[in-house]
Amino acid sequence: MSRGAFRASPRFIAFDGQSLNLLPVGYRYPTRLMQTHFPTIPYENAKIAIGSVSWTDLAKSASTRLHQYANSGLYSVLIGCGGQSDLTDENDSGATLYANEVAYAQAARAAGFDYIIWTTIVPSTTYTVAQNTARLDHNTLLLADASAAFDAKVDLANVTGLNNASGTDYSDGLHWSNAGVDKVVTAMSPAVAAIPGFPPAV
Repeated sequence: MSRGAFRASPRFIAFDGQSLNLLPVGYRYPTRLMQTHFPTIPYENAKIAIGSVSWTDLAKSASTRLHQYANSGLYSVLIGCGGQSDLTDENDSGATLYANEVAYAQAARAAGFDYIIWTTIVPSTTYTVAQNTARLDHNTLLLADASAAFDAKVDLANVTGLNNASGTDYSDGLHWSNAGVDKVVTAMSPAVAAIPGFPPAV
């Protein structure tokens, strides 16, 4: 099947990445996004995303943890939101991090995912100057996406409020507060609504 080709419903979204997909407990952005705006679309988050694990390490388990959701005969969508551990634990450059995400997305597409959305990396008070520079370099590369690995990108890092890790949209300088999650949901909703064959957001 060609990239982004429409396949008959039902559709399915897999949310992958690190702890920003899992916190705050009881107010996770994937849950808020889907239950609020796309209540008829099945999705999975908690069984896929893993906190404090880089894309490099997530790739090692993707074939069993993630790719099963691309092989069910549904129009399968992958949304990636992460990269913090690649910066803090591996000290990746922006170019290395983007390259790892491209490889991750290409493997997911080869496994059967039809459409892939990726997000820029938001700031954190925990980053060193070098890590934040790598974050900004990564975001520039992702938005340009010279490899054409992603069908859509969402620039969370430049959303007002989410661009300030010391503000009220963050609970601890790294993870979003409930107010921050609400802004993530608002930013993500148009990208999900633009997926081929998806219903408009409610």
